[in-house]
Amino acid sequence: MVLNFEEAVEFLRGVPLPCWLFFSFIVFGAHVGHVSGVQDFNIYRMQHFDLHGTHHGSRSAVINMEAKGEEATNLGRKCVVLRWPDLSAERFRGVVDRGAGAVVVLLPKDWNEVETSVLEGWRELESMLLQEEIPIPVYLAWEDEAFAGIYSQLTTAAQADKNSSAAGELISLFMGQGYQFITSDPEPDVVKDPQVVSLVGKLKGQGLDSHLPSIAVVAHYDAMGLATSLSNGIDSNGSGTVALLELARLFSRLYSDAKQRPKYNLLFVLTGAGKLNYFGTKHLLDEQQEDTDSSLVGVDYALCLDSLAADDSQLYLHVSKPPKEGTKAFQLLEALNQSAGVQDFSVGLVHRKIRLGGDALAWEHECFSLKHIPAATLSHFQSHLDQRRSSMFVDRSHVSVNVLSKNIKTIAEALARHIFNLSLVDQDGTAELFVGDNSLDPDYIGSLMRSLSSQPRSPQLLLNGSPLLAFLEQTLAKYSHELTRHVHQPDKTDPEFVLYSVPTTTLQAYRVKPAIFDLFLALSILAYAGVWYMLVLLYPKYSLYVPALKKVKSA
Repeated sequence: MVLNFEEAVEFLRGVPLPCWLFFSFIVFGAHVGHVSGVQDFNIYRMQHFDLHGTHHGSRSAVINMEAKGEEATNLGRKCVVLRWPDLSAERFRGVVDRGAGAVVVLLPKDWNEVETSVLEGWRELESMLLQEEIPIPVYLAWEDEAFAGIYSQLTTAAQADKNSSAAGELISLFMGQGYQFITSDPEPDVVKDPQVVSLVGKLKGQGLDSHLPSIAVVAHYDAMGLATSLSNGIDSNGSGTVALLELARLFSRLYSDAKQRPKYNLLFVLTGAGKLNYFGTKHLLDEQQEDTDSSLVGVDYALCLDSLAADDSQLYLHVSKPPKEGTKAFQLLEALNQSAGVQDFSVGLVHRKIRLGGDALAWEHECFSLKHIPAATLSHFQSHLDQRRSSMFVDRSHVSVNVLSKNIKTIAEALARHIFNLSLVDQDGTAELFVGDNSLDPDYIGSLMRSLSSQPRSPQLLLNGSPLLAFLEQTLAKYSHELTRHVHQPDKTDPEFVLYSVPTTTLQAYRVKPAIFDLFLALSILAYAGVWYMLVLLYPKYSLYVPALKKVKSA
């Protein structure tokens, strides 16, 4: 059956208005869409923790907002994209003060070619941001070609928006395109009952164990940087951890023959949460002092290792109290200087008193000094304030396996001279024990360095159950006569620190029309549907005039 024109119009007149609108939306929607593409990017959230009641880092995580360049007129509830090389403390605070809802900072993919003075400025900015409480989400991302393209478009649009006339702004509102940034992960949760693990490996000397003196070699295994998942710490304190494990391997060979062992116990102590004011070390000592049979009770000396791989010309022995001549601590310092002399460098002594009124400790050995245990920290850093100690901006070209190997050999020879009392037969310090089959293994040292530096080691990621922690435990156990594992938690009523979950986040960048374009499109659809509806509704009246008009023309 074929309908004539009048019948078709009559049929259309019977269609309800909502159906007209629905049909119009389908027609427009098939040809016009405000989302034209999506790109996924891996992003890394800024640190988020509390230490001694002070909030540090970004306090929020969820992003679902339009992206803008820094120079855009309105940043309220917008996600601002910045480049790290162009960033400063003033510019960052300015963006936050202008009401930005989130910040994504693009990092250069390789900063090994960056000048030292520029890196120092970056570390200063990083340190400042780590000390602040920032209420909005802050993420870091690698500046690859795709993200660099988005940044360029946002910057160009922001500059055009800033310089355009009122008419240009109006056109941009309707015709421009932008980006909507969305993260799928929820807000982070507080980590309940975080368990910090410390490991104590022991090599037993010759004689009755309880009557033998002991020396402890100590290193914390975690790292710190601006982003939790980018804190690899190849030098601080990856190198200290590697040095401890290699020393354990070397001395396990010397202690393999019970008849040839020295009359000294050696303890190798890996501690957790060192970047959280040496939480693991402090609580390990508190626990050990309550146990009279503990390995750490009554140690002669504790030598802490921190940052030993940078290409610097000398090491520094940091102490809270200079060792007096004739003491075992003084003898150990002399042995270190003799061994360093053989390697053509020196060990400088840096004395710094512990500030009893403050919460923050400068070096790990201060935990031992507060318990009246002679201790020192060996490091290539002359000052505890050096920003390289808590930075992700490490120039790997200045971190050397050869330098670390040289420093490990110096420490090993000094410890051996001390525990075997070689100064009586080798007063010039030229005799070496770690040669031939007992020599260092640079390949093993390099392998450990690559393993540790290939994965982030923020305290949040190295709690009880961490695969990396299991690897460290397995390795230390291999070179120890016995290994003890110690787990500590912060006080529930007044915790020293609070950690937050670290989601693996993907940022989705949708290419979209401005929000006002949706309103414009909706009004256009309503107008389009309204015109057709009125045409159909009024056609019968109009059709009455058509024959009359034809007669007038024919006449």
